[in-house]
Amino acid sequence: MEQAGHQGDAERSHLHTLARPQPARRRRPRPQRVHPATWDLLDALQQSGRPAFVLGRRLDVLAHNPLAGRLITDFRALPAAERNQARFVFLDPHARELYRDWARVAADTAAMLRLDAGRHPDDPALSALVGELSIRSEEFRRFWSDNKVRRRTTGTKDYHHPLVGDLTVTYQALTPGDDPDQILFVYGTEPGSPSEISLRLLAQWSSTAAGTGSSTSQPVATDCFHADLEARPGAHLLHEFVDVPLHGADTPSEGAGDDRVGGTAGEQAE
Repeated sequence: MEQAGHQGDAERSHLHTLARPQPARRRRPRPQRVHPATWDLLDALQQSGRPAFVLGRRLDVLAHNPLAGRLITDFRALPAAERNQARFVFLDPHARELYRDWARVAADTAAMLRLDAGRHPDDPALSALVGELSIRSEEFRRFWSDNKVRRRTTGTKDYHHPLVGDLTVTYQALTPGDDPDQILFVYGTEPGSPSEISLRLLAQWSSTAAGTGSSTSQPVATDCFHADLEARPGAHLLHEFVDVPLHGADTPSEGAGDDRVGGTAGEQAE
């Protein structure tokens, strides 16, 4: 504990949690549910062209809007036991290609999971997840043995998307009022940046491919759109799915719906 003064807020909180006697748990924690107001917020963020998703205990993916599913992966399409951010980062080969600095993302993910382990030391689903990752991933074993903890609040993340190429997003982590063990991550991009154009391209491809008719709130000029489109890794796919809006014309936006994950690894174990 003498070293606590040299640690960050997350580390100090983690050490104090470990130092406090933990009362015996009489029953397993209830499965987490996303509040209807949070679903409405995910819908609103979709309409504004901002990827957003909700993580719960053990970094289970509880919900995401369609754009987050297109940017990262569609967790709805995965079996319930695999809807987990840590499993995705360490066990899915796509993650190593998606994150431009995979090692940093992996280290942060292990640190976030260790923070959760300090808060819920008697969670059997968490113990099972850590055991599986330790067996299947040498990198996880190394990062886990570092004993680092992290609470993500704000920052940036670099992606290499197979359709729209490289983009950098900013993120903010928020806690919904009804559950302190849930984190809502909201992504954005710097206005006027190539990353903003990339995200708009992805949003338009996503809405057209899904047949929802939804789009980002800001149109993209035709000449700018085509010039940027040709340089993208998945340009041929984007040409197939995306309709180019006219100069200065607002693109109509209908209900975007949501990507309700509907069951997670933790719920299966609980």
